[in-house]
Amino acid sequence: LASYVHGSKEGLVYIAAFDGDQIIGLQELQKDPNQENVYWMTFTEVDSDHRGQRVASKLKEETYRLAKERGYVLEESSYTEAGWERLRDLNARLAEKYGVKLIDRQRRI
Repeated sequence: LASYVHGSKEGLVYIAAFDGDQIIGLQELQKDPNQENVYWMTFTEVDSDHRGQRVASKLKEETYRLAKERGYVLEESSYTEAGWERLRDLNARLAEKYGVKLIDRQRRI
């Protein structure tokens, strides 16, 4: 896992993780139509054969690096309780590391 590709289409931004030429993980950001530079982190998905290899963490890291570069404010979408428990600390740590404002629907960070 070494490469990331950023793509966008009408208010959507995608960050893809590759293993060779195979997409193994994807992060989607969706532009909030009511707020300037606010993007919702709508989903993070990792291929089942690559789970447990920190692909999601690396996608999140790349998401925050890109947000810093482009001046985005990130907003967490709704997670299951288990998903929120796994990701809240990572999101808070990356927001601080990259100096990106994060809006947390469960609580404000």
